[in-house]
Amino acid sequence: MNDELPSPDRLDALLDEARGSLSEAAFAKKIGVSQHCLWWARRRGGRVSPRLAVLIERGSGGRVSRLTLRPDVFAGAGE
Repeated sequence: MNDELPSPDRLDALLDEARGSLSEAAFAKKIGVSQHCLWWARRRGGRVSPRLAVLIERGSGGRVSRLTLRPDVFAGAGE
């Protein structure tokens, strides 16, 4: 089992994939957080909170999974 968090560059790519054609601000609004929250997540070295990981998964329609964002938390959680 690999529970390594995504690198900062990988997290940027995952967040871009999650938001699709939406702006960061529009995606943040869609998932119920501030744009600053997403901006801050990008700068935390590849780590998002478990709550934010779930919101991103839901907001992306499953394109980016909570397991990909936080394998340390959700590995073996039985999705």
